[in-house]
Amino acid sequence: MGTEGERMSDALRGKREVPPGRGRLHLLPRTAVSGVLLNVLNAPLAMPALLAVHLGFVLAPFLLPPCGKFVRGAYRALALLRHAREARTPNPVGLAEP
Repeated sequence: MGTEGERMSDALRGKREVPPGRGRLHLLPRTAVSGVLLNVLNAPLAMPALLAVHLGFVLAPFLLPPCGKFVRGAYRALALLRHAREARTPNPVGLAEP
């Protein structure tokens, strides 16, 4: 059994949520199939459309927001650097910090 926070987050997410890495896994076979189709169907009229679809599958993993565990470290480091920079600069509004 999980904690109450885990149960609540499960209830908020719903049952139909897909794990973050699942979308990238589905792109791999689609990229392979579109590449094979691009080679097999060497029709001049269909080539621009097939090439656009294939390049879309190739570029999609690079355009998707990173969601892996390893990227979290980089985002955390950037957040700490941003906090340190903001702590050094004076408050532009002039209000007292809590």
